[in-house]
Amino acid sequence: HGAAEAVPPGGLLVGISCSLEREENEAVGDRLLARRSDFERLPIADAVAGGGSFGIASEESFRIPTADDHDGFTVQLFVRRK
Repeated sequence: HGAAEAVPPGGLLVGISCSLEREENEAVGDRLLARRSDFERLPIADAVAGGGSFGIASEESFRIPTADDHDGFTVQLFVRRK
């Protein structure tokens, strides 16, 4: 939430965590949107074209599953309205 202040109108806020849990990702994004009407979530699938070969995209987030050499992580995108 603190980083949102630094995003200019029309700018992107990238939410990323080394977690695959909804409570630590999409739920946090939902709380941001509930507090900040000047932000909206961007559909992640548009930003990760071709990413399906190594991750799982939904409307809300993109997940890279845990593998032998790394933890799993989740990415979300938000834009500050102009």
